[in-house]
Amino acid sequence: MSKTLALTFTFVLLYVRSFAAVNVTAESDKSSVHVGDRLLVTVRAARPDSPSEPVPSHAALQLGPEWEAGAQTAESERVDLAGRVKTWHFELHARSETTSTITPVVILGGSPPEGPPLATNRVLGPSLSVTILPPKVRPWWLPHPMTIALVFGLATLAFTVVRALRRRRQNAPRPALTPLEEAIAMMEEVHANCREDRASRFFVDVERVLSGYLSRRTGRPLGSATASEMATLVSHYVPETETRADLETILQRCTTARFSGARTEYRSLAEIEELTLRTLERLDAAWVTDTSPEATSGRRDRT
Repeated sequence: MSKTLALTFTFVLLYVRSFAAVNVTAESDKSSVHVGDRLLVTVRAARPDSPSEPVPSHAALQLGPEWEAGAQTAESERVDLAGRVKTWHFELHARSETTSTITPVVILGGSPPEGPPLATNRVLGPSLSVTILPPKVRPWWLPHPMTIALVFGLATLAFTVVRALRRRRQNAPRPALTPLEEAIAMMEEVHANCREDRASRFFVDVERVLSGYLSRRTGRPLGSATASEMATLVSHYVPETETRADLETILQRCTTARFSGARTEYRSLAEIEELTLRTLERLDAAWVTDTSPEATSGRRDRT
């Protein structure tokens, strides 16, 4: 029973569709646009699937002066429940502010006539009403996209230049420190880590600073030299007995504290630090590079 009803319904639909006229519809992607905006209008013509019916060949739009026609494209005819359907797309650009009416026109059969199509070979579709609004006004606080792009580009360029200059400055060779400057910088690190509970470490660091200074001044590795060996070596370069005595006192104090492990007050550590800095400056000022026997004997005679 249901199969019979379905066949009957299909037969009636095909029969009615065979006597139906061409049906034209139109739609737009927007109901309102601003002056200068684009509007896309789609026109469809559906006809019965019958060879006796005229074939829609072309479509047009009845436009007012407020529109500027753009590109037009057409799709291939396809078959669906409405029959054979052909679709056209129209691109329009709004010129002036008004309420506009757009009427689609479908031309039946053959090529479009040179003049206005006759009423006998055209089908009008329902009109579309589109409101054309005034041109969009950019808010005063919103910059132009080109201005934003320019500012962003300049900021990126400035960031790149600053980063390159900073990297170049970081990678530039730094001037070498003199032996005295290097020793003073190392003593600043020792001072930052100076605590009573780390007295033995303090004396190890002070001895390392003095041996490093003397190694750079004499050009000899003194990492494993004893206090007396370093004092003897300095006697060939520094003629002042008091300065050499202060150096030997500091080195002996470092050796004693390192092996005894006795607790030393912070005040004593500060005194050793001050004496070390003063001795370094006096060593650097009294240093003599001439170590020949004549110069050495002359210095000993003076002392």
